[in-house]
Amino acid sequence: MPPQPQAGDAIRLSPSQNKAKRTRLRQFAAFGSPSPLITITRLHTPRIHSKGTPNMALIEPGKIPAVNRPTRLSRIDIGRLHRWHMRAGLWIGLAVILWALSGLGHPILSRLNPKPATFAPPLSAVDGSNLQSPQQVLQAAGLTRFEALRLWQPAGATPAYRVQSEGRIYWIDARSGAVQPDAERRWAERLARHYTGDQTSAVTRLTLLDSFNNDYHYIDRLLPVWEVALNRPDGLRAYVDPASGRLATLTDTRKDWTGKLFRWMHSWSPIQSSRWTQGLMLTLLLVTAMVSAAGLAIYVRLWRRGALRLARPATVRIHQRLAVPVAPIALMLALSGA
Repeated sequence: MPPQPQAGDAIRLSPSQNKAKRTRLRQFAAFGSPSPLITITRLHTPRIHSKGTPNMALIEPGKIPAVNRPTRLSRIDIGRLHRWHMRAGLWIGLAVILWALSGLGHPILSRLNPKPATFAPPLSAVDGSNLQSPQQVLQAAGLTRFEALRLWQPAGATPAYRVQSEGRIYWIDARSGAVQPDAERRWAERLARHYTGDQTSAVTRLTLLDSFNNDYHYIDRLLPVWEVALNRPDGLRAYVDPASGRLATLTDTRKDWTGKLFRWMHSWSPIQSSRWTQGLMLTLLLVTAMVSAAGLAIYVRLWRRGALRLARPATVRIHQRLAVPVAPIALMLALSGA
């Protein structure tokens, strides 16, 4: 390997030199020299410290032209910064790949989920003949106050008032004023069979949920809901809102597994309950911002040194061209806490 140029050496950069020598000189100029007192002029700038022929550039110690004075960016150790950039970027890239793959797979997983037989609640227009007023039915039931009251007429049934009073639910016949016992559970089961289209399978579990859990998640929004589990090979469960008659979601065994996989890859659910979650996420965002900033600094440094024109593998060129527009976006997302 030829010796590197030293202070006071003359380097002839004539067009007759072969490509390998010019490449080595460019690499030396791109990645820096061990001494800050050495300045190498570029091929097309022979006027700086030129002596003799116009193609001769002289390196003189202690005489650094103003145009080549080291800047804050030029003092960066590119080799060390590049190694750190690759190692930290490997872990950040793994997290991004998991997040991106889960996002791309979400439409596919959604198609595998159970579909409701219908989306409309099983209601019919209310027959207003011989109906008692809300005040009458409340007095007949011995209720003096209520939080919510609604008149329902399920398909094929008589009209009834659904009354919420002091944390309890009452169903009162709108014509006779009689309180219907256990009507809330029967209404939840009817909603579940209506939305699943299953009128024959036995109900194995019917549970009122007042909060979200590992089976019924925040994304489903509605509370409180009834969980109605049917005795089927696929473990189908329906979550229904009795107050509005709406279906919250349908879940089976396959959706349980695909949902857990998606939450593990996309939301990192295994660490969400840990007290270190916030610190870990903050660290990842900080490292992401530093990796993006380091990549931009390396690119600018190589561009200013003219090293981007050197022969490089195709993967390196693709990485550079994709990273330049992506790095500012990643930097802004990380700094904004996204």
